[in-house]
Formats: sequence, structure tokens, C-alpha cells
Amino acid sequence: MSDEIDGQLELFNPETLRRRARKGEARAWLAAHLRREHDPDRCIDWPFGTSRGYGQIVIDEDGTREYVHRAVCRWAHGEPPTERHQAAHACHRPICVNPLHVRWRTPAENTAENVEHCDAVKLTTTDVVRIRAALEAGELQAVIAERYGISQPTVSNIATGETWGWLR
Repeated sequence: MSDEIDGQLELFNPETLRRRARKGEARAWLAAHLRREHDPDRCIDWPFGTSRGYGQIVIDEDGTREYVHRAVCRWAHGEPPTERHQAAHACHRPICVNPLHVRWRTPAENTAENVEHCDAVKLTTTDVVRIRAALEAGELQAVIAERYGISQPTVSNIATGETWGWLR
């Protein structure tokens, strides 16, 4: 990367700046970054607003929002094979928008990769089996979540198979 691009990336360093973009600014920033050559070993961090750690962008005039990594994955790889496919990060960093770091994966594939590669995953396969047993016994999701130090939506996703679906 040129010094000019490095300087621009430093300007948008998420450690020093995370702000709401002015109208059209986020789309312009993303378009400029998608036209560049990408280093497979370097993340490109989204400098604007996030939700649950993932960058968000307004994709049309009516204000519809989309996670930026999904928009980037669609740009790099086309439409997802199915509605259930997720834009998964090879780098395991939700804020990253490097097109070389995102690809379409099923929820089961994405979870399995996170379990295999990501230090941030709190649960073991034994935990998940025990959580499912507690759910089957009628225990409340909030109680289970508190016991394992996770959120209630995480317990719900385990119950529905949205995450950890590959473990049966």
C-alpha cells in the first residue's frame, strides 16, 4: 500500500475514531476502499457506526441498513447461495471489511470455524450439550445464560440450532 493510503487508513483508525457518518460518507468510504488492492494479511476496520460489533451502512434512500461485511461479501463473491448463509470473517474480527477476509458460510460452518479458530468463543461442546439438556428440562434461557456467562439470545440461538447446529 502507498504511504497516502496508509495515512488515510490511519486517519480512520477505529481505536481513535468511531463516529456516525455524515450522509453518503460511509458509502463513499466503502466504495473507495473496495476499489483498492487488498492485503490478505491486513484487516480493514470499519470506522463508522456499529451494532453488536459489526459495521453498519445505509444501503438505500429509505434508510434500510445492512451489515457492512455482508455488503462487502456480496460485492466480492456475489449473492449468498441461500438466505441462511452468513458473511463469515476468516480473521474472526466483526469490524473488518477486507473483501479477502469475508466469504459466504452456513451458520453451522461459521460456528464450527469460530469454535476451531476463535479465542473469543466461551462455550465448549460439553457446555452446549448441557445447555440443551437444561432447555429440554424446561429451565429458563435467562437462568442458563447467567450460569454460563453468556447472553440469553446466545442460549436461544443454541436452542434453535442457529448456532452450534452442527453439534447434535
